[in-house]
Amino acid sequence: FVPDEQQRTWRMMTRTRQQLTRDRVRLQNQLEGFLEDSRIKLSSQLSDLLGLSGRKMLRALADGETDAGQIAALAVQGVRATPEQLCDALRSAAALSPEHRQILKLFLERLELIESQREALAKCAGQALREHQESVMRLAEVPGTRGRFGATNYRRGRGACRDLSLSRSNGVMGRMLSWPRGER
Repeated sequence: FVPDEQQRTWRMMTRTRQQLTRDRVRLQNQLEGFLEDSRIKLSSQLSDLLGLSGRKMLRALADGETDAGQIAALAVQGVRATPEQLCDALRSAAALSPEHRQILKLFLERLELIESQREALAKCAGQALREHQESVMRLAEVPGTRGRFGATNYRRGRGACRDLSLSRSNGVMGRMLSWPRGER
């Protein structure tokens, strides 16, 4: 069995997006290791190092900020860590060398590149799958397929099949495209 060209394109988009997701996770792990080596314990105080607060603080570090208090003040409301805990986690910011700051800047640039590529791919795949929106919705409503698709309850109109955005429908299409032809 050789899938048709359109199906091969969908599979390529799915694989590429999965690879970009793995790259982002790998980059986050490398960044956390880099910060730990630099004695900056920010990931232990923030639930999401690459969330809004984390990115603001990392950007300030990369741009040369040395005062832990000013960096900690960049945290948005709702961060579980207190300003004192953040200051303690960032106390080695003053000792960060220019080379370390440059490497941190490169990490952040690579993160932005990966995220922009994921977004562009999601838009492209969403457009490519748009003509099959009704089929995907019908397939997602088949009884007994909820676990197979890993989907939330599509019958009630929740989920991405409504507009076929790639975030959730890609899971449906990716699984569907990997099945042998007789199971569709």
